[in-house]
Amino acid sequence: MRPRTFSALVRAGGPERFVREASERAARLEREHWLKTLEAEALRQCGKEAEICATYLDGLRRKLNSTRADVAPREDRRGRVQRLHALGVWGEHKAVALLKRAGFSDVCELNAQFPNHQFADILAERDGKKYLIGVKTRNKYQASGRLNPTYNIRKKEADIQALADRHEAVLAWVAISVVPEQQKFSAYFGTIDEIQSSGERFSIPMTPEHTARYDRLSCPLEETDSSIEPDWTNGGNANRPE
Repeated sequence: MRPRTFSALVRAGGPERFVREASERAARLEREHWLKTLEAEALRQCGKEAEICATYLDGLRRKLNSTRADVAPREDRRGRVQRLHALGVWGEHKAVALLKRAGFSDVCELNAQFPNHQFADILAERDGKKYLIGVKTRNKYQASGRLNPTYNIRKKEADIQALADRHEAVLAWVAISVVPEQQKFSAYFGTIDEIQSSGERFSIPMTPEHTARYDRLSCPLEETDSSIEPDWTNGGNANRPE
């Protein structure tokens, strides 16, 4: 109930309190409207548009759920960094084993020799060709529950061709999509030239129509690995639409 006297208004926190509360209510209603609209639109999107739409949806959900103490988002960010780091380290080690199983030889983990090696994590050979390989490991699903459609493989300003020339190698990648709760993963191998020929310069497309063309390293398609930690999840698998 709104105060009816000046003294009651002062005790309630003054006019600014009600202005602030009205503003927060209006902002929440507007965000709820756009969340509902974008969720319906997201079902019709694919590729880059799906990725952009999913990013907006995640942002709206975060703002709608921002009533927790300020320390919680900081803890969430710290936990996310730790989760991504653990997932990435696992992925690099897994990629070495998968490449060896797929017939690659002289598989060398570059980060063991040069920590945070630019772009490439592995140097390996197959059929007389040398490959400089970047490894990207991600949750298969975004936090929204939608398929993670692309994995960034290199920074826009990075001159990775110079690295390849230095090693006299073909630029390549291993992409590993993980469902931590199920301790399952799918893994693929390809070259930078292959994704550039389809119009991508900085990301690996990971939609089914693209992964069907890659050299699959996991066997079966979704391979089980008990070393995958369920707490590496971003919650996306639980949010998948039925």
